[in-house]
Amino acid sequence: MYIQVTESIFRREFEQCRPNQFSYEGLGALFEHLDFEDIELDVIAICCDYVEYESIEDYNSDYDEEHESHWDITETTAIEIDDKRFIIWQY
Repeated sequence: MYIQVTESIFRREFEQCRPNQFSYEGLGALFEHLDFEDIELDVIAICCDYVEYESIEDYNSDYDEEHESHWDITETTAIEIDDKRFIIWQY
């Protein structure tokens, strides 16, 4: 069966399976980033592939790096949530 993944379905699946993985705003940014025409919705896989950071300082401490902003991160995809928070793709 094929179901088109809407933002409300996306949010509901996360609320049921991993309610604390991403912020409300982070889920919205992640939904906009992902293309559900080419992939199926797998909440656990998304949680393994993406992580949300509250600030560049949090990211730097996790990766022992010194970036000034999330736009300086060139090793991976950075998805902007707001002026401080962002999500990266962990590959």
